[in-house]
Amino acid sequence: MPAIAAESAPGITFVTAVRNRTENLLQALPTWIERPEIDEIIIVDWHSDEPVAQSLADAGLTDPRIRIPRLVADEGWHSPSAFNMGLRLARFDKVLKIDGDILIKDGFFEKHMPSPGRYIAGNFRIVEKHEIHINGTVFLHRSDLAKVGGINEFKVGYGWEDDDFYERLTRAGTAREDLDAKLVFHVPHGDETRVPPARTASARDQIMARPAFDVRRNRYIMEFMPDWTGKRTLPAFQLKVAPDGSETVARDGPDTSVVPPFVLARATDMCLRIYLSHRLGQDVLGLDEPFLAPLLDKPLAELGPDDVAAALAAQEAAGGPAPSPTARM
Repeated sequence: MPAIAAESAPGITFVTAVRNRTENLLQALPTWIERPEIDEIIIVDWHSDEPVAQSLADAGLTDPRIRIPRLVADEGWHSPSAFNMGLRLARFDKVLKIDGDILIKDGFFEKHMPSPGRYIAGNFRIVEKHEIHINGTVFLHRSDLAKVGGINEFKVGYGWEDDDFYERLTRAGTAREDLDAKLVFHVPHGDETRVPPARTASARDQIMARPAFDVRRNRYIMEFMPDWTGKRTLPAFQLKVAPDGSETVARDGPDTSVVPPFVLARATDMCLRIYLSHRLGQDVLGLDEPFLAPLLDKPLAELGPDDVAAALAAQEAAGGPAPSPTARM
């Protein structure tokens, strides 16, 4: 598969990626097909249980502009890898990266059209709560996309890759324009499609089942890991095109974006401490791992400041450090 090239033919490519959840795509896709400005619609099928091509055929959704490259091996959902695959296959110089649950409304292209050095993106900070998931919609020029090397694949679980992408674009000198939220619509669905539910009532599992936990942890992971830039070599994939035009993709080398276990463990520990400190106070930050772990094993609803005080006393009695009341956290 090619790298993300800076130059290509004039036109607009839509890029989305899905693994199952095609019921949302079936609502969004007709609003994309209606737009004559679009030259190509790439739907990366990241090994859905039922092939996306079959789901669209069953729904009667066809259009010659649609391409559906399908990952042939089940690797589990990883949105940056899936979207980067679509971005690498795009044939036109303007690319709209969009989630499969975002509908496009009339007037979108009349108001929004990127140029080299300027990108247009959703902004969760300035919209109503029900609109925050338009944050992943971004319309930009291929030359700016190539500068930053696409989406950061040092992501684990859910969230933050979009804001990381925008920060890197801005640092590379690309000016940001906020997307008009009135011109798109996000098909609502619950958080259970974003993060797995908590396995137990423990504080650890309850905290880690929050989308906000994954978002914060990915922010730390991406700060710990090397910068993701246009100079980075993206993972190797082999693209095969069948005589009927259908496309399949298979990994053709090692995954070069795996986060080392010690980085993941450190980011996880930091986020658990921060969220527990919001609930129980900053003394939690003074606990060593052997005295923090038993707290995290307890039900979150039953924990209080007295539990932290007892753990700190046990730590000090065992010869461990006691937090200084004058220390700056």
